[in-house]
Amino acid sequence: MIGPGSDLGGFAIESIAGRGGMGVVYRARQRLPDRVVALKVISSEYAEDPQFRTRFEREAAIAAQIEHPNVIPVHAVGEADGTLFIAMRFVDGVDLRKVLTHEGRLEPSRAAAIVDQVAQALDAAHARGLVHRDVKPANILVSSSGGREHVYLSDFGLARHVVGSHGLTGTGAFIGTIDYVAPEQARGDRVDARADIYSLGCVLFQALTGTVPFPADNDLAKLFAHGSQPPPSALERNPTLPVEFEDVLKRAMAKNPEDRQASAGDLGRAAIAAARGTAATAPERTVATGAAAPAQAPAEVASRPAGAPPPTPTGARRKWVWIGAGVAALAVAAVLAIVLSGGSSTPAVSTQSLTPVQSQDVPTITHRRPLQTKAVDAPGGYSYRVMLDTTDAPANSASGTRLPLYMTLLAKRGSEPFVTVQRLKLPDAWKWTNSSTVASFTLDAEPDGSGQIGLSWFVKAGDQNDVTHYLGVGPQGIQIQS
Repeated sequence: MIGPGSDLGGFAIESIAGRGGMGVVYRARQRLPDRVVALKVISSEYAEDPQFRTRFEREAAIAAQIEHPNVIPVHAVGEADGTLFIAMRFVDGVDLRKVLTHEGRLEPSRAAAIVDQVAQALDAAHARGLVHRDVKPANILVSSSGGREHVYLSDFGLARHVVGSHGLTGTGAFIGTIDYVAPEQARGDRVDARADIYSLGCVLFQALTGTVPFPADNDLAKLFAHGSQPPPSALERNPTLPVEFEDVLKRAMAKNPEDRQASAGDLGRAAIAAARGTAATAPERTVATGAAAPAQAPAEVASRPAGAPPPTPTGARRKWVWIGAGVAALAVAAVLAIVLSGGSSTPAVSTQSLTPVQSQDVPTITHRRPLQTKAVDAPGGYSYRVMLDTTDAPANSASGTRLPLYMTLLAKRGSEPFVTVQRLKLPDAWKWTNSSTVASFTLDAEPDGSGQIGLSWFVKAGDQNDVTHYLGVGPQGIQIQS
């Protein structure tokens, strides 16, 4: 078992440094050369996904080549005993999320200096054709030395498919974190460096005001706001800000990528200037290459003077074509399609919202062992079928051996055939062994009048009773209710 005192691939693990949706970060000592590192061990639920492994290996290798003062150096990327890991420089500091939680909003000059350093790191990545995809305070590390703050951007190449904010391994979801996700990123469109600019703009907004741009009670409302609502006024939330920040933030969080700053560095320089009460004057220029470059990147974009009105969108907003591999919104897929393209939030639901996921996006269950299947009719003419599966236990395995647990959702409307909408490999919190049984498995069409389908089951493992687990199936996909 991996933990303090164990060894993994030539790294002696000393203590836990942090936890995240991707896995656990340990403070560890590398034997050759002898140095302290941050060892990020990727959770098995991700490491077993072939698509994730391919992206992880490719993008971690690119990240390891980035040499920049604001990028945490990657020392090694590897696998030991079936476990994926990445070894990085150990930074004695705290992430920006904790800074904002503890201190609230920051002084404009400090917020701008932090964002400017992150922007420089992004420019270095974009110049190598790498898009971060998950710029957020938790991935920004702040260390102090001699009274000065040095900022690092971490987790290049580790952002991947997730559902909502709950960390479930799922196919058919976008890459990123909802509070900072660019509209085109949530729609499943092609993502380039400008998506990182949008996310960094959201980070700057939070650092200046103490709140995320679009606070809401649920993920669906946040997606609606990112897709259709204009950027909020930072001055309304923090009237003490220099007025120059208003234009900087509206450009960074523009719905149309073409209306944002040409590069992350341009955003950083504009933030520094705004903190001084002036406007950036240097011409803007994209530095992105390869996969990070816009499809038709302009060589140079003239900067606008301070106080100029925000840009007018230059092109029609693209409608979201639902391909089944976007956000797993099930019965309201058509709602999200219109929400994220700026239309009404109350459309008529179409059977086109039940397009099956692509076959390569559905995790294969090797040696599948069915546990339970339940079906229920839902409002709007929908029918759901939920299957709970595990795998056959390895030969001669001891009682209590942990086994993976999968949940598959199929849906249809009217007389249409069932299609597979989503399959999740449930996290280890759902304990399942070769001696477990399902004591109950229920599906409630509308337990609380919200339109969600309620799902619960109770697990027995020998003489040990597990807790009852609850999931919701509906507007936000398969989601933990707890």
